[in-house]
Amino acid sequence: MTKEITITASAKVNLFLHVTGKRADGYHLLDSLVAFADYGDLIKTEESDKISLDIIGEHAASLSGFPIEENLVWKAAIALQNYAAKPLGAKITLEKRLPVASGIGGGSADAAAVILALVKLWKLDISEHKLSVIALSLGSDVPVCLYGKPALMRGIGEEIIPISLDKPYIVIVNPNIPLATADIFRESDFKPLLRSDDNKEIRQFSSKNLTIENGYRNDLENTAIKQLPVIANIIASIKETKGCFLARMSGSGATCFGLYDDKVMAQKAAEELKNQYPQAWCINSVI
Repeated sequence: MTKEITITASAKVNLFLHVTGKRADGYHLLDSLVAFADYGDLIKTEESDKISLDIIGEHAASLSGFPIEENLVWKAAIALQNYAAKPLGAKITLEKRLPVASGIGGGSADAAAVILALVKLWKLDISEHKLSVIALSLGSDVPVCLYGKPALMRGIGEEIIPISLDKPYIVIVNPNIPLATADIFRESDFKPLLRSDDNKEIRQFSSKNLTIENGYRNDLENTAIKQLPVIANIIASIKETKGCFLARMSGSGATCFGLYDDKVMAQKAAEELKNQYPQAWCINSVI
């Protein structure tokens, strides 16, 4: 029987995202609290004599116009193959269940998942540090997606600080309109340098404390709203749902989320929001 490994590429949620500066090479420095929903794309790898990639699922059509070589899953597989310096192969299937260019790290999570799957499939002996270096070469969100647990992500994505976080229920809403991350960063006028803490020993966060009143925000939100005003409408609608104690945009948008203490309230909120925004993609989960 053909050996196969399937891994979920969980949706990444930026509970806050602060831009703390900009390097001389143009890369922005970030300070972000990242958590992962219990839902995502699926990566399946099977033994093969060459690398191939098939994309299926409800959001597969969003990627159909792009060369396969530009997909982060493909790039991750080739990077790992190059590291192994062997003609290793794999039949890779990406079931695209997350919207594309939506600020929840779909492509980055896919890249991280295929790295983990291929390390197992190919039985590679590779250090965590080397995996992190490969991950960072693919994109700033890939290392934290490789870690896959709540963490502070800092610098250009290379600094991952494990943290303790309560596990609220979450409703995630995307209007099914893509936003380009590079455009949002380029058009944002940052007033940087607020960090989530001044003491790196802080390792515990409560989701209920991540409010704007406590200095937590998403520095990309205003620019994204200027490009896509419906984001503000969605955030306002999420805030109005019963039991929601935090509503915000994730990443560079256009995905928005709400946090809840109660599972039933989160489920009801998701149903209300689906009715209010029938064109949108909406799920409820836990982080």
